[in-house]
Amino acid sequence: MQNKNKLICTLLLIGGCIGSISSCSSREDGGTTEPDGKIVLNISPNIIEDEIITLANTETKSGSSVLQNSVITKEQMSYGNDFDALVEITASSGKLSNAAASLDNKAIAAANPRMGNGISYVVRIFQDNAGSRGAQIGSDYTFTVGGTPPKITVDGGTKYQWYAFSSNEATVPATMIAAGKSVIDAPVSSNKDILYASGTISTVSGNNYLDINFKHMTTRIDVNIDSKGMFVPMSGNSDATANIGTYNGTTFTGIITQQTFDLGTGSFYGGAAPIQSDKALDSQVYSSKVVSFYSSSGVFIPSGNTLKVKLTNMEFREFNNVLHKFNRVSYVTLPQSSSKLLGTNFKYNVNVRLIQSAVNVGGVLWARNDISYEGSNSYNVPNTRINGFDGFQPIGNLSPTTYYWSWNALTNTGTPNSSTYNSAQDPCVQLYPVDTWRMPTELEAKTLTTRTPNNFRSGWVAYASFPNNANFGVTFNHTAGANTPEYGSARSELYIQYNGYRPVNYTPNENSPYSNSITGWTYNAKSTPISSYPDTVGMFWTKDPGAAAGTAKAFVWRALFSNNGVENTASFPAGNIQDIDKRTGLNIRCVRSVAAPNT
Repeated sequence: MQNKNKLICTLLLIGGCIGSISSCSSREDGGTTEPDGKIVLNISPNIIEDEIITLANTETKSGSSVLQNSVITKEQMSYGNDFDALVEITASSGKLSNAAASLDNKAIAAANPRMGNGISYVVRIFQDNAGSRGAQIGSDYTFTVGGTPPKITVDGGTKYQWYAFSSNEATVPATMIAAGKSVIDAPVSSNKDILYASGTISTVSGNNYLDINFKHMTTRIDVNIDSKGMFVPMSGNSDATANIGTYNGTTFTGIITQQTFDLGTGSFYGGAAPIQSDKALDSQVYSSKVVSFYSSSGVFIPSGNTLKVKLTNMEFREFNNVLHKFNRVSYVTLPQSSSKLLGTNFKYNVNVRLIQSAVNVGGVLWARNDISYEGSNSYNVPNTRINGFDGFQPIGNLSPTTYYWSWNALTNTGTPNSSTYNSAQDPCVQLYPVDTWRMPTELEAKTLTTRTPNNFRSGWVAYASFPNNANFGVTFNHTAGANTPEYGSARSELYIQYNGYRPVNYTPNENSPYSNSITGWTYNAKSTPISSYPDTVGMFWTKDPGAAAGTAKAFVWRALFSNNGVENTASFPAGNIQDIDKRTGLNIRCVRSVAAPNT
């Protein structure tokens, strides 16, 4: 009997049991036939992951290219007021699974990619009327991967037709499996990962195995959002959403489409209507999130600057759990040099690496805060970062081993570069994403030191319970773009805080407020004239070496204190460029590597 079964299986395989069709048979482990001639079909589900072909593009009738290459749009910068982003579009490459089941191998499904546990799917069995699909046998059979072993009882020695479908979710929507319904209506299939498989089976005595190889019927686009360049994780706010489409505002039109899906033919039909509704971001607090979109037809991407990722109510969480929410719609542009068509049944990635927007002052794009070297965290945010959201620290909190750097040293306690500037040792260059920021030049620093500040900040210590909290600095307004209050009042413009400096020979393990480790600063500066204070200084490295050996250029501001008999006052003379010993610990205010203005 087993030899006969093998012969039957071989004939079936030759007869075309390929693609999404998997035959059933009695495998070599034997089995029993029910007394009434019934047999049991053992169901084994599997998903075919299509391979992306890295060859020339194929042409459509309209002349557009159906892209199947791994790189579609090279990464480039998109500028915005809320945040900037490095964006690219890629195609996911994957190994094509074995769609044709080996009929005499009882471990057939184990060699193929499996469906994940908890995914539900529906199987329908039909009479085979001389090659035509006849009446349905039994009811809809709904199974869940990882649950009760899926089995269907049918007649032995009979040929059947079948198809199976799923939305690749834990529950198949009730509207998708309405009794007797042979189509999935467009609103029901909207933005769903429709899985489908069909074929014929010929049952034999003993155990029979039906291996269902599902295929993705939609075009999948994953919008991968990364916030490591914001240097904080995204929060889990429930109203944060994303979409992808063309134009913005009231003219925004989604590029994801919906159509009715015919279960009989395994294809979408009818007009493809754009899906306008946004999709929610997940609720986890982390530096990366994925929003998946499923289109019933190939996705057309126009040329120019019309393609946008729409981000609504993006919220970021500081490490002390303070939230900063951009309570509006923000758009990230994905420029395209030519129009493209993303083919169906493939997966594509739209990668959006969010970056803190810079402050444009005189054409130079400045970071919103100094860089610091922080401890590790559970959100996968790099240790070296720009605290663009965190409020400016009072001097009592500025650790000499966190906020101060020797010249051209990769870490805050690293050895200074004794030679000429090396970009590989520039801590700004190493900020995520690499090569987005760098140390400023002397010329760029002069654009600030020779510029009249728009505001001065004198933060005297007001309460005895908050000693060491004095802070002073200058503010420069945007000369292009708009301020962004979500970063905090001080950082909505360019605020330069005077933080003193770490001397060459400092006290490494001194306790706060670091009076010996950070000098040139007044720790307890009160407005009441109870004493006099030394002048305050802010010092920041440039990338240029100094005229004297062992020095580098720094831009320096001072705050001069005086006492008029009633109160202490502070004046702010213009800054200048000075040669400073490279071993000194100064603050670093980065600039963008490419000074393209924000829009």
